[in-house]
Amino acid sequence: MWIHAIGLAAAYLGWASLALSQEKHRLTVAVPLIARANTARLLGAGLLLLSMVASWVTDGASFGSLLGVIQLSLAAMMVALTLAWRPAWLRWWARRLS
Repeated sequence: MWIHAIGLAAAYLGWASLALSQEKHRLTVAVPLIARANTARLLGAGLLLLSMVASWVTDGASFGSLLGVIQLSLAAMMVALTLAWRPAWLRWWARRLS
């Protein structure tokens, strides 16, 4: 069960990394320019892949794929809502990316 939480956290941070690599979202969070936007994108993609692999390892290829896609969708919605209502909550992650 704990590996599902790790997968969801990885998906959330992955989507957050991809969002913060874009200028519009970075300005919403009020963080200076991220010098390594390509690194942030690569980290985001890697975290999304880690989330899918965690689902595959725990639940097999068939159900793990379904669960992984659901986790990715839920995490994307969570990041979108965080950027809309509480963008300051992502400031700590943006600082780590820069």
